[in-house]
Amino acid sequence: MKRAIPFFWVIGSLLIAALACAQAGEIITPEEATRRADEEQNSRIFSAGNGDTFDGALQTGDSGELVGSSKLINLFDAPGGRLITGPDRGTIVTVQDVADDGERLWYRIDTQGYEGWVTEANIEKVASEPAPGEGASGPGPGDTATLAGSNFLIDLLLEPNGAIAAVEQRGANVTILEVYELDGETWYRVDTPGGEGWVTEEHLEIVEDESATGGSDEEAAPDPGDNVFLAGTFFLVDLLLEPNGNIAAVEQRGAEVTILETYELDGETWYRVDAAGGEGWVLEANISTEVPD
Repeated sequence: MKRAIPFFWVIGSLLIAALACAQAGEIITPEEATRRADEEQNSRIFSAGNGDTFDGALQTGDSGELVGSSKLINLFDAPGGRLITGPDRGTIVTVQDVADDGERLWYRIDTQGYEGWVTEANIEKVASEPAPGEGASGPGPGDTATLAGSNFLIDLLLEPNGAIAAVEQRGANVTILEVYELDGETWYRVDTPGGEGWVTEEHLEIVEDESATGGSDEEAAPDPGDNVFLAGTFFLVDLLLEPNGNIAAVEQRGAEVTILETYELDGETWYRVDAAGGEGWVLEANISTEVPD
């Protein structure tokens, strides 16, 4: 995309090109001189489109927020080029390309029907949420957590490492609104009864989602040392020498036994129990935490 050339620069370039050609014995048209001047100016623009990166705040693919003192942000058809209509301040955009004209960085954006270049002064990097399966396995937006720490009141900051916006009691339930990485530290913007604010990961404890395990009313599997009762459809329950093995002993249905060991076999859970009639293995279907009817 060709950008506009300042008039004084064009005149100066034409004179230089004409002088150089005159000294070399070459005669060129004004159009050719303009073309060469344009190529010379464009050679100063280095783009990251070839895979290069710059030390700027944003890189290709990053999300940014348009900032500035005006409601509409200046957009250009090329780095240093012609001014065109721009989007509103505060618009979130994705960087399509980065260029350096030797003086400052430029970012090409495409959003809400607008496409063009903004200067580095008119765009700021925004906090990004980690993609599912990436980064730390900590909580994400929408998750519920509790505030934790050594103090009774936890500070909620206006921004990461910023001023205090509000305070909330330790142990209060909060909802995570946003996650942000800063200098290797994870910050969370949370919604609390006392207001919104940012806290570090050390001030959050994850609240387990009961729906993921079927709810808190779901019966927990017994562990070794627990006492349970033999269950089943028959009056006597077989105790096996090993899972799927021969019968070692029998015990009455409803008898209380102690779990000695658990074992997973082909997707089934087996329990080695100590009963009044001896030890043996039974399937999980043959034990109950309550006396069977």
